[in-house]
Formats: sequence, structure tokens, C-alpha cells
Amino acid sequence: GTEDDVVNWLHGKGLWELAREPYEPLWIKGGGHCNLELYPDYIRHLRKFVVEMENTTTKMRLAQIRRCYLKPQNSRCCKFRLYCCRIRRRQLKFRLWRPRFRCPKWPDCCRLGC
Repeated sequence: GTEDDVVNWLHGKGLWELAREPYEPLWIKGGGHCNLELYPDYIRHLRKFVVEMENTTTKMRLAQIRRCYLKPQNSRCCKFRLYCCRIRRRQLKFRLWRPRFRCPKWPDCCRLGC
């Protein structure tokens, strides 16, 4: 709410502006930190948000799984990556943490979720 005495509503506005996929915000005028459930608009907006996030998350996960299992055989890198899967073992020996699960095609993979 705009009258939140714990977290200024501008903090939420800043996060919304930085979001990769922003959702339509709801700024409750006069709402505080712990009384938003008293505003009918909040309950409606929250319900709509939860339903949309459930649907979006499910669709995104299914698409991610399909891309992972249906990617071309000649693919050399992870789909969701910062680094290529083909990192040499000598580069990994300097890491303190190593994932327990490895990419099935490339045992030296340093990324989870290939």
C-alpha cells in the first residue's frame, strides 16, 4: 500500500520497473503493510496474479522440458547457460563446489539442468 510504514511503496515500484516480465502492479492508496486484505481490489488482484503465475509457470516449465529433450543432437551447449558444457576438467579443479549431477552427453559439464 501507499501508506506502508515498513517498506516504502516506491521500493516495489522500482522492482516492478526492473522486472524482466513485469506483471500489472496494484498500488493500494491508503493501504499499509499489514492491512491490504481489507481492500477488495487487493484480493481480486492477488487471485488473478496467483492463477496467472500458476498457468505461466506450468507453461514455461513444460516448454523448458520440451526444449531440453527435443534439442538437436549436434547441440554443443546447454540451452540455459552462462558457460558452454565443454569446459575442461582442469578448469573445474579450481572450483570449490561441483554439482552432483552431470550433463549426460558431456561428463565435464559444470552446469545443472542441461
